[in-house]
Amino acid sequence: MTLIYLIRHGQSKGNKHYQQTGQPIVGAGELGTDLSEVGKEQIKETLEKLKHLEIVAIYSSDMIRTHESALIVASHFNLPVTTTSRLREHHINEETQEQGANRLKDYLSEIETKHADKKVLVVTHGALMRMFLISLGFARNEDELPGGTVENGAFVKLILNNGDIEIKDTYKVSKVASLIN
Repeated sequence: MTLIYLIRHGQSKGNKHYQQTGQPIVGAGELGTDLSEVGKEQIKETLEKLKHLEIVAIYSSDMIRTHESALIVASHFNLPVTTTSRLREHHINEETQEQGANRLKDYLSEIETKHADKKVLVVTHGALMRMFLISLGFARNEDELPGGTVENGAFVKLILNNGDIEIKDTYKVSKVASLIN
């Protein structure tokens, strides 16, 4: 049984700009922008919830905001961060939501094999986490788990056991109550 803590990065300067203007930040580049001061504090708050764990490895998307988030956490555990493009945000024009969720499931299965019976942190992105949670049955669809319901700095505690994945706990993740017709 492997425990994986799936963490959403802290707020980035690009996230903040998009929330304020509705437009992507100009000149951000393929790897996005770095964390805002609020984002750094969000990750430090998340670390407070996780710092007692005996973590053996930390993985992160190679995007700037996720890598910076992972480095903040890694400094406490004195561990290196392994980055990969496989943990990047959902590729809207390149993959379906199901394909995005399956990409994350496959990567987590590889981590389970590599770190059997250990605790691991994985830092990724909100939309990918939402798709993944829906695929696990945490919510029925995006109406129950829309953007913003997986907050910056949120995490999901997962138990992986021979390919089976169970959601054990969540922090800063909230479903929207279904409307009764």
